[in-house]
Amino acid sequence: MAGLLRVALATLVAPPPPLVDLLRLLRFRRRGLVTLDLGASAWRRPGGGPRLLQALTWLRDDPMVRAVRVEIDGVRGSWADLQSLHAALRRLVEAGKPVFVQLRSAGNAELFLASAGTRVFMLPVAEIQAAGLASRMTFLGDALAALGVEVELFTAGAFKSAGEPLTRSCPSAENRQAMQALLDDLQDQLVTAIAGGRGLEPETVRQAMAAVPLSAEQALELGLVDELAYQDQLAERVEDLLDFEPRVGSVSGWWRWLRIRNFWHRVAGTGAPVAVVRLEGAVVDKRPDASGRTLIAADRVVPMLEGLRESDGVKGVLITVDSGGGSVLASERIWRAVQRLQETKPVVALFQGVAASGGYYLAVPARSIYVQPGTITGSIGVIGARILPGRVLDRFGVHASILSTAPSADLAMGARTMNAPERRRLEGSIARYYELFLRRVAGGRRRPVRAIEPFAQGRVWTGRAAREHGLVDRLGTYEDALRRLYEHVGVRPGRWTLPRWDLSQAAGSPSQRLIQALLADATAGDAALVTLRKLAANVRIPAAIELLLERSAVGRAEPLALLEWDPSDLA
Repeated sequence: MAGLLRVALATLVAPPPPLVDLLRLLRFRRRGLVTLDLGASAWRRPGGGPRLLQALTWLRDDPMVRAVRVEIDGVRGSWADLQSLHAALRRLVEAGKPVFVQLRSAGNAELFLASAGTRVFMLPVAEIQAAGLASRMTFLGDALAALGVEVELFTAGAFKSAGEPLTRSCPSAENRQAMQALLDDLQDQLVTAIAGGRGLEPETVRQAMAAVPLSAEQALELGLVDELAYQDQLAERVEDLLDFEPRVGSVSGWWRWLRIRNFWHRVAGTGAPVAVVRLEGAVVDKRPDASGRTLIAADRVVPMLEGLRESDGVKGVLITVDSGGGSVLASERIWRAVQRLQETKPVVALFQGVAASGGYYLAVPARSIYVQPGTITGSIGVIGARILPGRVLDRFGVHASILSTAPSADLAMGARTMNAPERRRLEGSIARYYELFLRRVAGGRRRPVRAIEPFAQGRVWTGRAAREHGLVDRLGTYEDALRRLYEHVGVRPGRWTLPRWDLSQAAGSPSQRLIQALLADATAGDAALVTLRKLAANVRIPAAIELLLERSAVGRAEPLALLEWDPSDLA
């Protein structure tokens, strides 16, 4: 009775799917041409990336849709996100649904995505700006030293360089080696994908990148695009290329139908008996009461995973991770919850844009780990830092007197540097956490520590390299990972099968807080400080360094498992 009442009430909110399908059949007559924007505005919407992926996947499976017209301009997202979109576009083409791409101007990301299309159009006055990949690494060591800020750094892993921006003016040899290898790998993936999609030799693509900016005519001559056309000419050209008269509809209208289907999916309580848990942001033990950042807070995630473990209705769990890491202790707590969950039901992990250091640690017990070739992962290492602002405070007449009851009781106040015995003890602590990290990875990967350690040391890898080294299992998309989970739990998904539960853990960024605080009282008489104060407003602090500053500013060297660099610096 309650179920019938629920259905009756639901019909007042939205028409049932059979009626919607009938209306769609009358509207599109199985000749739908859907227009889709993959530009910056689409990425700025909440959940923009996942929404676009879901749209492309369902467009592929929708019998009402025969072709797709895509506009690409100002694309945002990690390289793993872009590779997922590229794969989704390719699967549309492989399903027999042509994808027509309109380019305005094209950087690396736009040209990469366009290469997945059936035919690429470009504005006659546009240019190709795809010059290849580069990364900028910012170092604050000299600036902090000039201000009188001391930084005590402790690391486990020769490549664990997350603290280098605080102590150096340039990258270490290990840091440069790892970063260059990572960039070279991603650049090779970029060139290979463009060449394969456009039917060109990789060397042709490299030469084109070396000659940018390229005019639209040059891009056409090189084979990077197929036709030059203005926006008003595009619709006519696409209709000429199709062997049917299309019924054009925007993806926004199509999404309304999808929301109706999802609504009825929830009403009926149908769907695959699996849950998706989305983890994004820095790993912390407890979420602050007020924060603007997205965080993976152990005090929220652990109860969520425990609830899924105890639920008889949940037969398997997919955990998606997009995190450069954070607290070792918080990562360990979540690791334990994932391990307990895996002992009772299958767990599959999907590493998205970045799942490195603590972000890798927490998901390593999963039965299968999926990545994109361009996912940033690894960074198996530990770091701790103490920020000592004593000299700069003295400079402004701020003095402190410390009373202590034990030899090391004052360390947490950040008032002095460590002596030799204290340094040895903290180095031992960091080493213990690193050894624990190695054991956790070895256990999750079902390999001895000696087989893992050569690929640890804090080094960052692409997803493709991580798979070669045995740190992950498979290359694939969200759809691939979900289908793998369905296999584990014995579900045969249909065209519109969805997970029954989709859970997220969202929550908070101190940006440049340390520098701004130190420079806030700079006087006009100190030219160096005045200059630094002006520059600080334009310095973007990588998220990993923000977290390191936040956790170390009080003088306590908390063990952190952090990614060395910010993937958003990659262009």
